[in-house]
Parts: sequence; C-alpha cells; structure tokens
Amino acid sequence: MDPQSDDIFFSQLLENRDANFLNDIVTVTPNPQNTTEGTSKKTQRGVNFTRDEDIILVSGWLSTSLDAIVGNDKKSTTFWSRVHQYYHECKKPNFQERTVHSLTNRWSIIQRSVNKFCACLAQMESLHQSGHNENDNIRLAKTSYKENESHEFIFDHCWEILRFQPKWILQKEEVKGEKKNLCFSF
Repeated sequence: MDPQSDDIFFSQLLENRDANFLNDIVTVTPNPQNTTEGTSKKTQRGVNFTRDEDIILVSGWLSTSLDAIVGNDKKSTTFWSRVHQYYHECKKPNFQERTVHSLTNRWSIIQRSVNKFCACLAQMESLHQSGHNENDNIRLAKTSYKENESHEFIFDHCWEILRFQPKWILQKEEVKGEKKNLCFSF
C-alpha cells in the first residue's frame, strides 16, 4: 500500500465511528510459542534468602576477611569470589544458586542493618539506665531501630555472629564515645 492510501484509511476510520466497523477489525492474539518473553536478557529477581543462607554468607564473609594467611588486603573481586566459593561449598543442596552479585547485595543489606542496629544498641547502653541489663538494652534498641527505619530489625541471627567481631565492637565503642544521638528515641 502506498502511504497516501494509509492516510485515507486512517482518516476514514476516524470519521466512520460505526460500531459494526470496529467489529470487522480482526484482533490478532500472540501465539505463546512465538513470544520472546522468556528469552529477554533482563534477569528476574531471585528467591529470598533464608536464615540459613544468611548465616553461611556471614560466616563466609568473616572467614574470608579474617583469613590471616591470605590477609585482608585483597581486591574486591578476589574477596567476593572467595566468599562465593565458601558459600557454595557450605550451602545445603536445596539452597538456591547465588551469584557473586547477589551475595554482595545481600551482604550490603545485612551490614547496613546490623550497623544501624549496633548504633541503636550503643546509644541505649550509653544511657546507663539503672536496673537495665543487656536484654533490656537489646529490646530498647530494637524498638528504636523500628521507629527510625520504619521496619523491624530482622537480622538477629547475623548480629549474633557479628557482634563480638572487632569491627562491630570498635564501631559500638566509637558511638558510645561520641555520644551521638543516632538512634535515640522513645
């Protein structure tokens, strides 16, 4: 068809608002065998990490970062490929396959949340409230975290592993020493 006849057809279509005319138009539905939806390059979001996967990831991160033989002066790609290797050696058969990228993303989420929780806990401990023990401070820190972050602290299982590691002990001491109001709220 020449372009001029296409213009005439569309102008006639606009002028002719007859309902029967619309019924004459054939609707083509895509054949599921010919679609390319499943072959796109964009990857889908994977299955959520489980508690056990988080524990293996944190253990792998600690094992790799505290390795005295290899040292902690590694390039990021080398470091995370070792964490990835540790994860896949220790994971259960029913666990999802995880890429280096998914592990680094999950670690950044865990680390950010644990750091914020540690700051809240350090703030609660710096108040030196009479009659409060460690469990009371943890409970108050979780309340403070929830108020500041608008969601609950869900990485208790990771914090239990990381809390006695030098990085988190030093961070907690720095927050206590500076007496910042990072998570102070009631």
